[in-house]
Amino acid sequence: DNKGEWVWIPHPKQLWQPAQVVSEDRNGALCKTKDGKTHTIVRGEVMEGPLTDGRRQLVELWPLTHSSLKLIEDDLVMAEHVNAGIIAYTLRSRYEKDELYT
Repeated sequence: DNKGEWVWIPHPKQLWQPAQVVSEDRNGALCKTKDGKTHTIVRGEVMEGPLTDGRRQLVELWPLTHSSLKLIEDDLVMAEHVNAGIIAYTLRSRYEKDELYT
């Protein structure tokens, strides 16, 4: 049971967004985003619809340490969990602060 854990779920425009697992059963995980919306996500399934903006997107529910959203690493190798969610979030955050690197 992953209740209370933070994970990455699809976002229609930003590709991935952080969400907290509210409950989980055989039908999937009920996840609550930072803006209070809830979504049922089936781990390991390809999603296609409004949450993915029509993209076919495989959702693994990658783990997320909530504190990593506040500490943007200069070197992604230093992130606790390296996955597409944290990479996109870090690059977007650094770009917004005009600190993008190559």
